[in-house]
Amino acid sequence: MMPKGAAVVCYGELLWDELPQGRIIGGAPFNVAQRLHSLGVAVTMISSVGGDDLGRQALEIVREQDMPIKHIQTHKHWATGTVQVALNEAGSASYTILEPVAWDGIELTPALMQQTKDCELFIFGSLAARHQKSRSTLEELVALARDSVFDVNLRPPHYDLSWIMKMIAMVSVVKFNDEELALIFEARHGQKGSIHQQLDWLLHLDPDKIWCVTLGAHGAQLYVNGAWYKHSGYQVEVADTVGAGDTFLATLIKGLLLNKRPPEDALDQAVAYGAVVASKTGANARVTAQDITDLTLCG
Repeated sequence: MMPKGAAVVCYGELLWDELPQGRIIGGAPFNVAQRLHSLGVAVTMISSVGGDDLGRQALEIVREQDMPIKHIQTHKHWATGTVQVALNEAGSASYTILEPVAWDGIELTPALMQQTKDCELFIFGSLAARHQKSRSTLEELVALARDSVFDVNLRPPHYDLSWIMKMIAMVSVVKFNDEELALIFEARHGQKGSIHQQLDWLLHLDPDKIWCVTLGAHGAQLYVNGAWYKHSGYQVEVADTVGAGDTFLATLIKGLLLNKRPPEDALDQAVAYGAVVASKTGANARVTAQDITDLTLCG
């Protein structure tokens, strides 16, 4: 029987987003963890904060949300992470990410190893691998996990494409956005290629993996068990895109991988949740059942 609190582990950055409207707790893996928690999934976060006021505030927020903090370390020397978030007129975000910060120095411990062995799914992105300490800890944990989900989540210049290809080969589920897939495809092939060529390449890499590509306002494509599923998206007035992809991923994970819903149903729910978050301010905006009903009825 799965130990309580061990269904999903999210690894990586826990930080503060400095948005135009103020400071909000975030980090892609933590956004995924929060959304999974709000959806009723037992989730544990592996990260590190500084021994500073921002770190103490972050831990207090995690506690207030009734999420475990036992695997959020406190770094002795590095500060809690912060990110300057700029939004363009369309609500799309760009990021200035300070380094080194506490989540760059996550230490491998026996407790982290056991938590990872016990969990049903281990979720991570590429940003947490920008420094050697957190990268080596991550690699050890991925090797221990039963199943891993890699949210590629490129944040220039904080990534290494050769490492990304290595990790893609190690996991069972990979999620990109369309810009990330195009960038990696061009780096590997020396040409941009069409979206169809890019998707074909993914199947050439591994036809047994679950592949997911988000397409912004145009929805997403999902490959499961030998078939592609496409959703054309829900149209909303975008407030900001911060966290929309994280909510999409969390909702997809719950529906497809934990609840074993049909792929088309899980994809529809994930696209709907991501669209609602994009229509609101902040990465972890509250999403109600009425929000989803209103959106899907309008189509």
